[in-house]
Amino acid sequence: MILYFIDISREYGEEEKFIEEILSKVNTPILRIGTKTDLPLRNKTSKTDFTISTVENPDFSELLMAISQYLPQGPMLFPEDMYTKQDIYFRISEIIREKVFLVAKEELPHSVFIGVEEIEDKPEILRISAYIYTDTESQKYIIIGKGGTLI
Repeated sequence: MILYFIDISREYGEEEKFIEEILSKVNTPILRIGTKTDLPLRNKTSKTDFTISTVENPDFSELLMAISQYLPQGPMLFPEDMYTKQDIYFRISEIIREKVFLVAKEELPHSVFIGVEEIEDKPEILRISAYIYTDTESQKYIIIGKGGTLI
């Protein structure tokens, strides 16, 4: 399915004509969604199937329901109680890796690897021993930060 978001606060122009021409050649369901309905209407030409405004209604449940009508129900690929096939060690390593990229605020190559060695789950604390591996010494200094401030 194709979701075509149309800014109805802008006047209809060449861009919309071009997109509509492309869409006229496809055999896929198209849901035309008018956005910015809280602003004055300037685009009176585009036809919309649905309108949204994050200012007036930040909940997109109605839009998701509209989309779901076009999507076929598929077979269950996993048992209901299984939400991932990845083990806890991998998931924790990915969370730590994400935090490294968020905290470092530098361009680090995606080759940074996190090795989770041990998980100790006690009622009062969850203790995780993990190592951060880098390709070069300079990457190590980026992750540690000046004087160890990022660790």
